[in-house]
Formats: sequence, structure tokens, C-alpha cells
Amino acid sequence: MLGLFSNKSDHPLANLKSAQLLLNDLPKTDPVVVLHEIGLWIEALFDPVNEFRLDHQFAVMRMLDEAAHPHLRKILQGYFAVVLPSSFNENRLWGAMSAYFNFCDLGYLDLLIGLQKGEKGSGAIKSNLSLICARGTYAAFGNLNVRRFAICRSIRRYGYTLLNFMPMPKHNSVWMSCFRYMPDRARKLPPDGCLPVCRCGTPPVSALSGRLICIFQNA
Repeated sequence: MLGLFSNKSDHPLANLKSAQLLLNDLPKTDPVVVLHEIGLWIEALFDPVNEFRLDHQFAVMRMLDEAAHPHLRKILQGYFAVVLPSSFNENRLWGAMSAYFNFCDLGYLDLLIGLQKGEKGSGAIKSNLSLICARGTYAAFGNLNVRRFAICRSIRRYGYTLLNFMPMPKHNSVWMSCFRYMPDRARKLPPDGCLPVCRCGTPPVSALSGRLICIFQNA
């Protein structure tokens, strides 16, 4: 839909006011639809055909990303609920998270590359380099983790069928232990709704990037 605008000035993302109007028109009751739409707008924002300046891309990207996060938290809470959602809803929630993190990951990467190349408008956002890196890190690890958790969910739903191919009891006990452990590990969420990652002796990267975002956006 956004690709139908032949003149850059007619594009709904060409200024902050029209971008805000797009956000105002989004449905308030379906976070999956909201995240899907915002993801497509982020993709359009960085489409080379639109020729937006780098500082404008950053301003709109920041607006879209901040508007999306309350809906992202609702999706995370639904996906990691105590009672597993139906297969249909699980796939719907996962698809929304996966697409959104992917668009954000690529968007912040484009901003970073534009800064490095000194593209038009890059001078105006040099002071926001740390915020761009923090948000990009959060998106990249979110992108990675939604795929990791999808594997854990698959083990929970379908992994027990593998036991039919393991005739030796001692092997069965090993696999049963694995299947009991993996889903529980996958379901743990910090109180703030951030995606957990492997700790490896350090705080989770997603949690660190979340703290950095709070610091740099208020700087």
C-alpha cells in the first residue's frame, strides 16, 4: 500500500505528522495487527525508492519503534503465558514477533551503515549513535531468540514422539530429562517482558540493551 505513492512528499511517512496519523488509525485491540502494520512501515521507511534522509529515517523509526513496544509486550505475554495458546494463535503471535524484530534489526543496521558512510542527514544524528546501537542490539537478539524459542516449543509439542524410536530404557530417561527441561527454560521471562538470552556468566544482552535504550533516549 505504501509503495503506491509516486511523489516522496505524498508518502505517509514523509513527515512526522502524517506518520503519527497512521499510528492513530491502528486498531487498539489487536497487537498482532499493529505489530504487523508497523513492521511494514519500517520496511517502507528504508526502501531506497523513497529516498528519505537519514535523520528523517531515524526520527520516524524511533516513533514507530516506541509506539510498537506496548503491543510487543502484550504479544510476549500471550506467547509465554502459563497456558499454552492454540497452535493457530501461537503461530500468529510468533509470526508477529519474528517479522517485527527482523524489520527493526535491518532498519537500525541501515541507520548504522548510513552513519558510517556519511549519508545525507547523518550529521544530525551522530549524537544518537549509542541509542541506535542499543536498539539494534535489542532487535537483533530478539530476532535470534524468537527462533530459539520456536525450537523449544516444537520440542514441547512434538518431541515426545521421538521416544518411539528409542528402544533402550536408559536412552529414554535421558531424552525425557531433556524434554522436561527445555520447555521450562524457554518459558521464563523477566518481569519487564524482555526476551531472555543465555547468560554465560553475564547479564542477558537483551536486558542490557533495554537499559541502554532508557539511558540514551533520555540523554
